[in-house]
Amino acid sequence: MDDKYKYLLYKFMNELPHNQYKITSKQLPKKIGVSAETFRKWKYIKKGSSATIPADKLAIIANFFDIRIEAIFNYAVPKITFQELEIAEHHENENS
Repeated sequence: MDDKYKYLLYKFMNELPHNQYKITSKQLPKKIGVSAETFRKWKYIKKGSSATIPADKLAIIANFFDIRIEAIFNYAVPKITFQELEIAEHHENENS
């Protein structure tokens, strides 16, 4: 089950005690300015879907769960180095 969703929001929510889950499901969407239905849909966005959670909302959710924002993604976030950018720039200049 862990592998079919784009985000691990459902996992972090499901780890909450029942009472906290109920309160969080109701109040967190209000605090971040979305409907409870939108928040519920975010939990079940499938991998490969073009749907996303806005970055500002992800940051607030990550802060709520006291995690790094990358921990919400159910995939590895690519790391790009400056060296890779330099190589790409060099290749582009060679081909111009």
